[in-house]
This record gives sequence, structure tokens and C-alpha cells, in this order.
Amino acid sequence: MSIRRIIVWIISSIFGIISASVTLRIFSKSTSHLPFISTILIFLTFSSLAFIWLDFFFKTKYVA
Repeated sequence: MSIRRIIVWIISSIFGIISASVTLRIFSKSTSHLPFISTILIFLTFSSLAFIWLDFFFKTKYVA
């Protein structure tokens, strides 16, 4: 069970990083005009979305 939970955390973090960077590249030419918190919020949004679905598929039972 703990290995599946580690896999869920790693994959959702990687997905969040990749999705946030792609989103920032598509919708803005540079990140200098964006506050740092916006980048963090984009990362957290995509990571949590991936985390929820990976929890469901791997049946790690984080969410009851």
C-alpha cells in the first residue's frame, strides 16, 4: 500500500510540474509579470486533479 501511495505522490507531482509549465508557456510569453503564487496555484490545481484520479485508479484509499 505504501509503495502505491508513493507512486501516486510522485506521478501527481510530475504531472503538476509539466502541466503548470505547459500552461504558463501557452498563455503567457514570460512569467515575470505573474506573481509567484499564481505559478504555485496552477501547480497545485493540476497536481490535485492527478492525485484524485490516481488515488481512484490505484485504490490507495486516501479518500474514503
